[in-house]
Amino acid sequence: MKASITKSQNALIHALIAQLEIKEQKANLINAYTSNRTASTAEMTFNEAIALIKALQEDKKKQLGKMQGKIIGYMKLMGYVVDSGLEDLKRINNFIINIGTNNPRKAELWYLRKSELIKVLNQVEQRYKTQVQQ
Repeated sequence: MKASITKSQNALIHALIAQLEIKEQKANLINAYTSNRTASTAEMTFNEAIALIKALQEDKKKQLGKMQGKIIGYMKLMGYVVDSGLEDLKRINNFIINIGTNNPRKAELWYLRKSELIKVLNQVEQRYKTQVQQ
């Protein structure tokens, strides 16, 4: 008998699907990773879950990582750095958590959903452009 998906794997799959905002594709994804055996994460095997998690994490890195990097880049240019010249992630996250209606869940940079990340990036970009013009 094959090992079943763990609770933490199941939770991670659902969290990644929420972040990538691909809930409508969930059943098709699970079918693809279970060779059309099931559309339910609860019925996945441990190894099927690992494969799906890897794919979702890679997708997240590609889709969201670029926007996260742009936000950090703009924030560094606006002075959100520590003495060593590296980005000050604590201050950046504090700014993003309190950015207003573009982050109603008050999530840190790494936990923003795709649509939230787009809005936050646009706002940070606008703030940077305004700061440069002054």
